[in-house]
Amino acid sequence: MPYLPPILRVAYSFLTIKRKRSYLIATLLIMFQPVLATIAHRDEHIDGSGFPKGIRGEEIPLTAKILAVANAFVALVSSRAYREGLNVDKALDILLDEAKTKYDRHVVAALFHVAENRPNWIEWRAASRQ
Repeated sequence: MPYLPPILRVAYSFLTIKRKRSYLIATLLIMFQPVLATIAHRDEHIDGSGFPKGIRGEEIPLTAKILAVANAFVALVSSRAYREGLNVDKALDILLDEAKTKYDRHVVAALFHVAENRPNWIEWRAASRQ
């Protein structure tokens, strides 16, 4: 892991704990067995720079790749207390740029296809601000 200031190390440790707890809770529930790999590998990156295992490319389950792109997209277009959500086009541009290192380019392309065929996403963004 690269050098992180103390405050970011604390934030990183909380994030890691949250992922581990989600995984442990799901292992206790038999009905969630098929999604364990998705939960466990959501933060892996195509280039191997993610966590928890630093796996890359085809080693990452497809469902985890899909969840990672979906989660990033929603985070980008959703407003936060400290910033307005981005428009769909800008969010897609960011995901496309990050497809070189973080996200599966096929999953990002699928999201592009959905966005092109869902002009009502603009309405969804407006509703999420209210």
